[in-house]
Amino acid sequence: MDSSILVPFLLLLSFAGICVAVLLLRKGKRNAPAILDEALVRDREQLERLEEIDQRLERLEKTLHDLPS
Repeated sequence: MDSSILVPFLLLLSFAGICVAVLLLRKGKRNAPAILDEALVRDREQLERLEEIDQRLERLEKTLHDLPS
């Protein structure tokens, strides 16, 4: 290809890539709060489950200590 055609084509392609990247970044920033909210809800649910498991383990330990030797 002739460089007089190749250079403008590559510049146009680079500009198009930058535009697509900007659009994707803007879309990601818009969706970020929803994703963070979902992650926060999941984390809270996990924490509740872990606390329940911890309480069960404590009860089991107490039961083991209370058993006659």
